[in-house]
Amino acid sequence: DATTEAKHVADANLGIAPEVQIRSADGPFVPPPIIRSWLHHAIVEVTKNAMMSTVEKWDDQPLHQKQSLPSNILIDVSRDTDFMSIRVVDNGIGLNADRSDKAFQFAASSTQKRWDRIDEQQSYAAVRQPLGSLG
Repeated sequence: DATTEAKHVADANLGIAPEVQIRSADGPFVPPPIIRSWLHHAIVEVTKNAMMSTVEKWDDQPLHQKQSLPSNILIDVSRDTDFMSIRVVDNGIGLNADRSDKAFQFAASSTQKRWDRIDEQQSYAAVRQPLGSLG
């Protein structure tokens, strides 16, 4: 599932992955029968970002204040007959003023490792599994 995929990527790139708790306001969480690929991708990306931010904040804590593990990521899911709402909550570093206006723009990223040319993206995709980076 998407959260497991995000945990694998975070663990491989950060050396640790926060736990993910999924809650449903409608009782026990039951995954929808069909998850479209774009929704799966969106959940993976948002969860990876939450994990990266949480681990970054956890790493920056002084040793005497640091918990043994980073705080959990919480995913709240609610739905009715026509809509599903997914809310991801983390205790990460948050958005600074410089990045907040670009945070939800298409293809915007604050990560340092970005491709300069589309052909590099295509060659990278040919040898790596999808979503294999934190970019």
